[in-house]
Amino acid sequence: MGGIGDTIRVSLTAPPREEVVTAYEILKSLDLRQRGPVLVSCPTCGRTEADVVKLAQEVEKRLAKIDRPIK
Repeated sequence: MGGIGDTIRVSLTAPPREEVVTAYEILKSLDLRQRGPVLVSCPTCGRTEADVVKLAQEVEKRLAKIDRPIK
């Protein structure tokens, strides 16, 4: 139908760049974009002694410059 409905709008209470990053991550999760790493982490629980959220954020930051589609 000529691209009608091909738009995703993401609104966050954050800087506009974060909206673009989030929209891109949504497209990656739907396998509509293939560039860059996909980071999969487990949810936190009471059994862990590590700060899993902080660790995942650090790994994500270090992987940010990789363009190859890896998981």
